[in-house]
Amino acid sequence: LTSLNEAETFFGMDYQEDYHLSDLLTHNIQDSNELTQWVVSHLVSSDINFPYSINMGDGGACSAFVAQDLNDNILYARNYDYLQSAKNVLVHTNPADGYESISMAAGGWIDSSSVSFTQNPLLSAMPYLAMDGMNEKGVMISVLKLDGEGTKPDNSSIIPNIYVRLVLDRAANVQEAVSLLDDYNLCSTMDYSNFHFFVADKTGTYGIIETSPDQGETKIQYGDFNSSIKGGRQITNFYQLYPSKKENLDDGLHGFDRYMRFVRHLY
Repeated sequence: LTSLNEAETFFGMDYQEDYHLSDLLTHNIQDSNELTQWVVSHLVSSDINFPYSINMGDGGACSAFVAQDLNDNILYARNYDYLQSAKNVLVHTNPADGYESISMAAGGWIDSSSVSFTQNPLLSAMPYLAMDGMNEKGVMISVLKLDGEGTKPDNSSIIPNIYVRLVLDRAANVQEAVSLLDDYNLCSTMDYSNFHFFVADKTGTYGIIETSPDQGETKIQYGDFNSSIKGGRQITNFYQLYPSKKENLDDGLHGFDRYMRFVRHLY
């Protein structure tokens, strides 16, 4: 772990150990407590005695979009504005059984008054706290917050950050990223928030993966730069594939103002 600024709010990490993704995927992790327990039992080797916890932050105003520059290069942009301790970690991984990638992990989720951030054993969890990233095949993915009751399927569940890790390690294009969900149901880590994902690849294909807050149904929308679909190149914090959801109406289409700015500038 290396601090990248004097204030020690931004770090880089070269993660060289095996983080045992295949084993984690067999444990049906459904919330941050279960993830913490797995990380402590499988990845942490420490005698430090303090309350282990991963506290996934609330709030935020996430946005992402994909665009094409004048030389036809594919550009992918994303931000996340979480109300948390700003200790974000740029994580580099190169697993023996997966693709090399970089990802931005939310270090503030493990920040603790019991131990300094740089000595926190839960730094071992960083590959599984990724909010977004890009792998060597040119696949990019982000997870963004939605309002409404969190989706909680019973079986074969995968939480948003673990799905981000799965895509970065094992998907070579958007279609493969989506097909990884054939064996899993997406599960929210929170009772009061839902999530959707924005994926893209180096060919200019992009897609939205979105779950309903009630039945846990998953909808997927594809597009590319030759597509007539104009709604899939940008994403914020309202339901785009479930437009009649009452959460959109109750919260005044959370992030719709940012969404329309993208529309005005990208088309």
